[in-house]
Amino acid sequence: KQKYFPQAITKIKFEELFKYWLQNYAEPRKAPSSLKRDKQIYKDYLAPNLAHMFCNEITYHSIDRIIGTMIKTGQIKHKTINNIMQLLKTLLNYGVKKRYLPSNPMASIEKLPVTEQALRYWSKEEASAFLNYTSHKYKNNRTPFVLYLL
Repeated sequence: KQKYFPQAITKIKFEELFKYWLQNYAEPRKAPSSLKRDKQIYKDYLAPNLAHMFCNEITYHSIDRIIGTMIKTGQIKHKTINNIMQLLKTLLNYGVKKRYLPSNPMASIEKLPVTEQALRYWSKEEASAFLNYTSHKYKNNRTPFVLYLL
């Protein structure tokens, strides 16, 4: 079939796609800390839901169910869910380029709204308490205290 119809989709499980992407794209191009984060996201959130599926069987609805489940648990913030979905989108885009799926079902999924938290600054009392603590802690080596003081 591939010989006569080279545009045809090659069936591959999502788990294999991740391994292929990791080895051939991510490891040569990404920082070790980013790789570690991507592997953890895959292990914790994507693999349990998608590893067993063929890439061409992943639909908008299956992704929407995964997002809905994460939201319902209330244990994951919207920003984290957006990060998970960004990795999924990247993986599926790679799958489209390699002809493992005809299109990316993530194209129609929007990011969740994220409310930015206001920065909280220390009061003068909190800053003084911290500096007093570090002054006593670093009596022998004043360099860390001076850096905190600056």
